[in-house]
Amino acid sequence: MVIEEPIEEGESLRRLLNRLAERVPQLRETIFDPLTQSISSEMALVINDRVESPFQGLETLLKDGDRILFFPYLAGG
Repeated sequence: MVIEEPIEEGESLRRLLNRLAERVPQLRETIFDPLTQSISSEMALVINDRVESPFQGLETLLKDGDRILFFPYLAGG
């Protein structure tokens, strides 16, 4: 899924995800839980090609043009 969303200068990742969670049910179900304010432990968060810790990354301040990617961790055998 690709979502393009305008980012307000200085907006936190937490605020952006809360805004998106209101509009995109799939986001709430798989990536970000607005009730617990947490990113799924099964997802890696990448901002502008840099891997962010989901426990520290929510306070990251964003700017116009930032690219945010979520990748599911895969396991197998």
